[in-house]
Amino acid sequence: MRQLAPAALAVAMLGLAEAVSIARSVATKSEQRIDSNTGVHRPGPVEYSRSFFSSYAASGSFTRTGVNFSAGAKTPMAAVFAAISLAAILLLIAPLTAYLPIPSMAGILLLVAYSLVDIHHIKRIIRTSRPEAVILLTTFLATLLVELEFAIYVGVILSSCYILTARLIHTL
Repeated sequence: MRQLAPAALAVAMLGLAEAVSIARSVATKSEQRIDSNTGVHRPGPVEYSRSFFSSYAASGSFTRTGVNFSAGAKTPMAAVFAAISLAAILLLIAPLTAYLPIPSMAGILLLVAYSLVDIHHIKRIIRTSRPEAVILLTTFLATLLVELEFAIYVGVILSSCYILTARLIHTL
């Protein structure tokens, strides 16, 4: 437990942060409102049941969500159709994919992921909220300078301290 707990906690936090980030990004682009608490509570039972079957931790994908959003997908069935289409493509064209340069595939993934990063929102955070800007920049620098597990902890702890402090001040 002592060896697995830190990594398991980091994976859980990363999955949660990724799911909430994807939801917020798509909601912002589609001008919808979301409840972040829903993203926290819904996956719980599924994730707990996975632990009994040696399953991998799973979360959404920025790139897959970006492609679906760009294509105009409205329901989760888009993921099913995408999976079936991908399986068919791999079965029919698998020999040709061996000649596809890996950097070109990586470039496509980066391009799709970049389209989900809301630069305007980041600029607004930096302009309007000094504490949130410090959290954003500290977490960004931590991802570049230290292990990802520790960087996730830094971001979550700083955000939690800020939220708790703000709520405490608001209630006083």
